[in-house]
Amino acid sequence: MVVRCKKGVVVMTVSTIHTELAQGRTRKVYMFTGSEWRVQRIYIEQIAKVAKMSYKYVNAISDVYASLTSSLFGSTSNVYVIRDDSDALTNEKLQAQLKSKRGFGNNIIILLFSTIDKRKKFFTQFKDEIVEFEPLKSDVLKKYISKEIELSDRCLDILIEVCEGDYGRCLLEIDKINRHLEQNKDKALMQMLEDGTIYIPPRDAVFKFVDAVLKRQKQMFELLKESYEAGEATLVLLSVLYNSAKQLLQVQACESKDVAKVTGLLDWQIRNAREKLGKWSNGELVHLMRIIQKAEKGVKIGTIDDAIAVEYVILNCL
Repeated sequence: MVVRCKKGVVVMTVSTIHTELAQGRTRKVYMFTGSEWRVQRIYIEQIAKVAKMSYKYVNAISDVYASLTSSLFGSTSNVYVIRDDSDALTNEKLQAQLKSKRGFGNNIIILLFSTIDKRKKFFTQFKDEIVEFEPLKSDVLKKYISKEIELSDRCLDILIEVCEGDYGRCLLEIDKINRHLEQNKDKALMQMLEDGTIYIPPRDAVFKFVDAVLKRQKQMFELLKESYEAGEATLVLLSVLYNSAKQLLQVQACESKDVAKVTGLLDWQIRNAREKLGKWSNGELVHLMRIIQKAEKGVKIGTIDDAIAVEYVILNCL
């Protein structure tokens, strides 16, 4: 998918890059941000492959520019990858060179940023060229994982849940499973979850807050404050609340005695959901999930202030 703004400028997306690479085309400059670092690396490798170059990590873009006439570039072109170069975010001369895309020869520059402040000039200047690698959607993540290991649909869901939708973490745990003596990968996964070889995240401040919301407890706002003080991001809070509401709806609406088989949920997820049965009607849970999706989209596109997004959800549903 290629997105165009009102003036016809092409806005970069992961799909844009995918389409261009499939057509054998590469760009002079890429700017990647977002939490899904493993998918970023896949695209770095693919860019280098299509460009028929090697990729190298260097400390700063200024090092690359300073070496234009040195042996670093020489006669061989490369894909240069620079992570979290603060100078690139503030140095206007470097930014002008990046914008003009001149002076690189046949080389390609890929700038990686853990985060980019959307209020700063850098984002305003390059917003149509920055690609945000967000966590993969569940169905896409399943396709990626299925290429690495053979698991049942239920165990795929379990692995994704335990790894909190992080593809890089999934790959690390898959490597453990594949090296396990148990031939049946489903059994290996469950055994490693049981003995602690695969880590299950603890129920911290976020989960206490989510529990309070789904139990309609008054301390939910106090626990929300604690979650923010612990450094939790708004989108994480909304994501956990959405997934927990979905699990509660699955358990509450399930008419079968074998809830695990029908829903694909883990026993502890089912027990956790059963603690909240009857606090919300099925219709109210559906409404809650829709409001969360609206809030998440609003935060991402800037129509809902990040600071009030969670309160917005609560006040529109209680």
